[in-house]
Amino acid sequence: MIKRLSQIRKVSSTKPHVRFDRLVQLIASREILTLAYENIKSNKGALTPGADAEDTLQGFSLKRVDSLIIQLRSGKWRPSICRQILIPKPGRVEKRPLGIQGGSDKIVQEAVRLVLEAIYEPIFLPNSFGFRAGVGAHDALKYVEDNGKGNTFCLEGDIEAFFPTVVHKTLLGLLTHRISDLQFLNIIRLMLTAGVWDVATNKVFKPIIGTPQGSIGSPILSNIYLHEMDVYLRSWIDKNLPFDGRPKTPKLVPEALKLQSKIQYLQIKVRKNPDSVPDHTALSKEIRQLKLQKLSLPGLDLETVKPRLIHVRYADDFILIGNLRESLMIKLKADLTSFLDVHLGLTLHPVKSKITDLKKEPVLFLGYHIQGRRKNAVKLTLCRPKKGSPYLQRTTGQFLDFDIPIQRLINRLHLKGFCTPLGKPKSLGRITAYDAIDIVRYASQVWRGIQNYYSGTRSTSSKNRLLYIIKYSVFHTLAHKFRSTVAKMVQKYGPELTIKHEKPKDEKGNTSYLEITFDKVVTKPKWNLGQGHSDPFASYLGKYTRSKLGQVCRICLTPWNIEMHHINSLKNIRPNTFDEIHGYINRLSLPVCAPHHRQITDGKYDGIPLKQLLNFFPNQGEDLRKRGPTPKKHSKPK
Repeated sequence: MIKRLSQIRKVSSTKPHVRFDRLVQLIASREILTLAYENIKSNKGALTPGADAEDTLQGFSLKRVDSLIIQLRSGKWRPSICRQILIPKPGRVEKRPLGIQGGSDKIVQEAVRLVLEAIYEPIFLPNSFGFRAGVGAHDALKYVEDNGKGNTFCLEGDIEAFFPTVVHKTLLGLLTHRISDLQFLNIIRLMLTAGVWDVATNKVFKPIIGTPQGSIGSPILSNIYLHEMDVYLRSWIDKNLPFDGRPKTPKLVPEALKLQSKIQYLQIKVRKNPDSVPDHTALSKEIRQLKLQKLSLPGLDLETVKPRLIHVRYADDFILIGNLRESLMIKLKADLTSFLDVHLGLTLHPVKSKITDLKKEPVLFLGYHIQGRRKNAVKLTLCRPKKGSPYLQRTTGQFLDFDIPIQRLINRLHLKGFCTPLGKPKSLGRITAYDAIDIVRYASQVWRGIQNYYSGTRSTSSKNRLLYIIKYSVFHTLAHKFRSTVAKMVQKYGPELTIKHEKPKDEKGNTSYLEITFDKVVTKPKWNLGQGHSDPFASYLGKYTRSKLGQVCRICLTPWNIEMHHINSLKNIRPNTFDEIHGYINRLSLPVCAPHHRQITDGKYDGIPLKQLLNFFPNQGEDLRKRGPTPKKHSKPK
């Protein structure tokens, strides 16, 4: 079945109009459902319960897999009610609804996602980057940097409340273009229309439109929905900006043409009659001043330049950058607004979706400020001819600058407690009780995350300011913890804030130290790019073959009633440690029989530590008596 996923992907890439059938047999199989469990078992919210507190991935077993297979194949599967909570938006007062499904629903949704990914991933356009394997936000920004040179106007696209306004009928109609399995489409319809329990109001309602945010299937469904917009924009570009194979020769702006003529006249005059020129030095200075004046003007007349337009989309955020006239950009916005309203039932935000001149103000896309480079920052090259004196020449067109929205980042740090709204560092009171090394480790992780995401910018001043806020917030926190002053903390740990922690002695009695410090500001811009859109068949097959689902009990070696026990969970995080601060969970699953699983969950298990059993493989013939006492084996259930 996993191999069939790869075959579907190959057929979809070579035959874009083929329709696929018998997909329920694909998701209703042990291989796909096991792979779905392996994909999501370590997710952050994998063990979070839905409306039914008992329906989680804790204790997942092949028995539940077989039950799902019977329900899916017979058409009796029904999703449980989704629990909806409100989570805060970063830097905003309003909150975002988040839907949480049960464990069995998560498995089915992941199986459906695997099939939809195999069908639609090969046909998505290369300018779509959101919710796709192998690419991320930096790939989208690199695409803008490479293809946006020389462009002046930008249309910022903002779809008003996208996820809550997706029309179910339209989405299912789009799916029928590639899928002919009605039973599979009915499963997707049931996922979309499952009941929602609003925890805030304690009411249950059935959604008519929209896809639940937080659902495993929502990202791929949103890409399928907005793929129609990508296709429309590509057709609009082909229709309104045709390529005839021989573009017009661009011309300079009228002011630059006049200066160019005057420069050429003076150069010819100096070259033909050098002796007749009374003041050769003054004339050379005049020619140089005219060249500098010409470089300060816009290079080419937009009326004579071949029109260009690029479209980049990341989930429901997109921008269109081009060198078009403003009137044509206004026409594009009107046509796009009409298409989204008529064909997809979406609304382009009238205020946030605006046309911006990149030379005058920046646009915010994926957390970066994108702006046309200023005139005094136009790239100039010093040319050294074989004869004559060196001269400056503009070697390229208009560049794009990627900068950090510094006030936006300061607001985020203020919400986390690092500073005041004006950017003044202050003590992190919520973590004062933790160890000094955990405080420094947490803050250094926050700084490393900021620097890694904004590694594509050339602005080192913004990075230095953010580093100053985070670092001196730690100094304030340590001074608060030890009832000291910031100056003494700087003197103790140094201006680079380096802390050493003594590790426990090893078997030989040697002492080692753990040293943690802040990363320095990286000045050279670099994008952290993904691996591209590759066929995930090999990784999926490896996950399935390494799955522990269905193995014998690691405690008593019985093959009956095996359940998966997740060792590390939120309640097992040691208090006052870095793991609790950062919310890190390293979940490790262990196959155990039902009686032993019941003992573990009830806190009555007193045998071998579970983490010692993780790397134990019964087929290696290990003698159980060497591992110490084990609980008494139970007989085969009737």
